[in-house]
Order: sequence, then C-alpha cells, then structure tokens
Amino acid sequence: MKLLSPAISRFARMRLWSIEQWVNDPITTQHVVWQDLLAAGQYTEFGRLHNFSQIQSLADYKKNVPIQDAVVTRTAKGGYMAQGHDGKGNKLTALLGEAKALAAIKAGTAKQGW
Repeated sequence: MKLLSPAISRFARMRLWSIEQWVNDPITTQHVVWQDLLAAGQYTEFGRLHNFSQIQSLADYKKNVPIQDAVVTRTAKGGYMAQGHDGKGNKLTALLGEAKALAAIKAGTAKQGW
C-alpha cells in the first residue's frame, strides 16, 4: 500500500500540471489537438481525399476541405454554426464568429438558417 500511494500522488501531480498547461495556454492546446487530429486523420479515406498530410495551416485546411451548401444557424449559446457537406457525402460543421457568419451569408457562400 505504501508503494501505491506515492505512485498515485505522482500521477495526480503530473495530471494536474497537464491540466494547468491547458488552462494557461488554450490556443496552443487547441493547435496541438488539431495537429493530432490531422495526423491521425491523414490515413482515413476522408483524410486522403482532402490531403490532410499536406495541411500545415488553417488556410490550407479551408482550401482543402471546403463546405458546400452551407447553412448558418444560431447556436443555443448565441454563437453561429455552418453545416454543409464536402461534395463527397461527408457532413461538415464549423463554428463561426458573428462577423464571419454574416459575411458568408452576405457573400452568398452560405444560406441563413434562422
């Protein structure tokens, strides 16, 4: 029992440090998670169709994975969400700020869904 307690304490301290890093730097955390998702997704059919292995930036992602027939709706918490597909049968969803949502509707690249 004495051996187990220090091991659990060490694990708890490491886990707490990891959570504090996420809280203190959420942008970097989101970028790391996004890169992990792209790395894992590059071996899927969807990832190969959209060149996930070549994506290095958000601009690359937007270029390689366009949303077609997008409909912008308001979320329950006041945000905006665009839903559509990629033209190959895959459904896509993106969260948007108000300015981008209204700009997409005005430009005709998305329909207003409210």
